[in-house]
Amino acid sequence: MKKINLYTDEFEELKVKLNASIEHVVKKLASKEFEGGDINLKIKIGFNTDYKNETLYKKPVVLFKVNTVLQKKSNIDGGFSYVNKELVLDEDGEPVLQEVKSSQIDVFEEDEEE
Repeated sequence: MKKINLYTDEFEELKVKLNASIEHVVKKLASKEFEGGDINLKIKIGFNTDYKNETLYKKPVVLFKVNTVLQKKSNIDGGFSYVNKELVLDEDGEPVLQEVKSSQIDVFEEDEEE
């Protein structure tokens, strides 16, 4: 009798394809084409029914899928703030920027009332 496990010859194709995916991702990362990668291995184990000598039996079937996703990121960061401006609503209810009036008195500023 034979066991079904990863070390049997039937799983050699799966191991070869998984290894090829690993090498592919590592090569892309080493060449700095991508920033990361995911390798997903899905194995389905089930049965197919078959007849042999008029006897029904279930033969095991192993299906696998190796999926590779390479991640490339691009970010542009920035920002700014308004100096001496505040956001207020104008007479129409629209947001506008308005100068912030200083609460300090400027001795060099002329009095507007004169």
